[in-house]
Amino acid sequence: MGLINLVARVIGKLLFLLILALIVVFCLNNHQQVELSLLPLPFIIETRMFFVVLFCFVSGVLLGSFSIYLTLGKTKFLKLLDEQKIKSLQKKLDKQKEKTAAAKEKARVQIEASSQEG
Repeated sequence: MGLINLVARVIGKLLFLLILALIVVFCLNNHQQVELSLLPLPFIIETRMFFVVLFCFVSGVLLGSFSIYLTLGKTKFLKLLDEQKIKSLQKKLDKQKEKTAAAKEKARVQIEASSQEG
């Protein structure tokens, strides 16, 4: 297991470095100025192209992560409700088993008593 973890960490670091290198190359190749205007508003922002693209990428990752967080939160809540329902049903089943065992014992005692009388 130690070797597998080591290999996984090395591959993860290499993948991180590759992505970082791609981002650096992208930033160097897209350094031209662009104007962003928010049309109904009188604002014009001048910035570099790579800032715009990286901002959109990071915003998408953050919004996607938040969406997944909300979905998982709902799933965890539903799982908690299901676990509570399972515990409740298990308690009912245990009580029913106790009643059944008591009824069987009572019937056995009655059968033994009637067989001793007869």
